[in-house]
Amino acid sequence: MSKQLPGIALALFVTAVTSPLFAAPDKFEYDFDEPKPWQETEKALPAYPRDEDLLPINVQTANADFKFFIDSKTIAVTEDDVVTYTTVITSSSGAKNVLREGLRCGFAQYKLYAYGTADQNFYANKVPEWQSIPKNGTNSYRKELAHYMCGENLLPLKPKQIVDRIRYPEHIPTVSN
Repeated sequence: MSKQLPGIALALFVTAVTSPLFAAPDKFEYDFDEPKPWQETEKALPAYPRDEDLLPINVQTANADFKFFIDSKTIAVTEDDVVTYTTVITSSSGAKNVLREGLRCGFAQYKLYAYGTADQNFYANKVPEWQSIPKNGTNSYRKELAHYMCGENLLPLKPKQIVDRIRYPEHIPTVSN
């Protein structure tokens, strides 16, 4: 019996140490549950942009007849990792388009939340939907915006970093393919 005692003691020790691992299998499963699906947060509309807050954006993909600006006061990153901002597009004839938009960096998607009106108010887009950022055409300027707003890791940058990139584009790191 005394020769079996160390073996029994070892078996009891192993059982005691490993039993928490097997005692609650339902708890163990919860540790590996799927992450919750992405949920977009509510986006409030900002004040209408003022000319003194507009930062010019050099958009290589756009028609030369248009100038692009971002309202520096409206750049934000929301809890759901959406970069929100207001774009002002001015034509050579002086016509202005004001757009409240959002950008999802890791998905190369944008959403139009609202349009600016002539009376300097925003009119909410009734059915805003996430769309892929086009590589060509009139809406391809958003591809350039993503270059300013998203880090090399495809995560949104902080608003101050975005403003700095817009002001000093020569300091944006280049990513080789």
